[in-house]
Amino acid sequence: YTALSLEAKGTQFSSIFKQTESGVNKKVADIEKMFGNAEPEAIENSISSLDKTRQDLDKTVSMLRNQSESKLDLVQKLFNEAEGSMGEEEKAALEQKISSMQRLMAAGEYVNSLRAGNAILEDLGKKKEGDNSLVLLGVTSLAILGVVAVYMFKQNKGKQKPEKELRKLKKAEESEWEK
Repeated sequence: YTALSLEAKGTQFSSIFKQTESGVNKKVADIEKMFGNAEPEAIENSISSLDKTRQDLDKTVSMLRNQSESKLDLVQKLFNEAEGSMGEEEKAALEQKISSMQRLMAAGEYVNSLRAGNAILEDLGKKKEGDNSLVLLGVTSLAILGVVAVYMFKQNKGKQKPEKELRKLKKAEESEWEK
C-alpha cells in the first residue's frame, strides 16, 4: 500500500489513498501502549479500528489491481483492432509497452501499470482517426472517474454522523407574562 501510495503521488490516482503509513504506525503504537493500562474493551475497540483500516487498505489495493487488469484488457483489445493498420515499428513499440505494463502489474505496481495503460491508450488513440481518439479518451476518463467515485462513496458510507440524543426540557414555571 505504501509503495502504491508513493507511486500515485502527484498523479490523478493520489486521491484514492486516504491512509498513511505514519497513521497506521501510530494506531499500532497506541494499541501497544494501551496493554496493561487500559480496559480490555478499549483495547478491543482499538484493535477493531486497526482491522477496519487494514480492510480499507486491502480494498484500495484490490480496486487498483482490478482497474489495472481492466485497463490491460482494453489496451489489448484496442491494440488487436488497430494492429492491421500499423507499421512494423509502431507495432513493435506498442507490443513492448504492453509487455512493460504486464510486468508492472505482475510486480504489484498497479498505479504505474495504470499510468502506462493510459499512455498506451493515448498512443493508440493517435493511430486512429481524430474523432475516435476523443471518444477513447472520454471513455477511459469516465472509467477512472467512476472507479474513484465508487471508492469514495464506499469510504464515506460508514462515516455518517451519529444522531444526537434528544433531551427533555424542564417544565418552565409560570412567568409574569402568563398571569
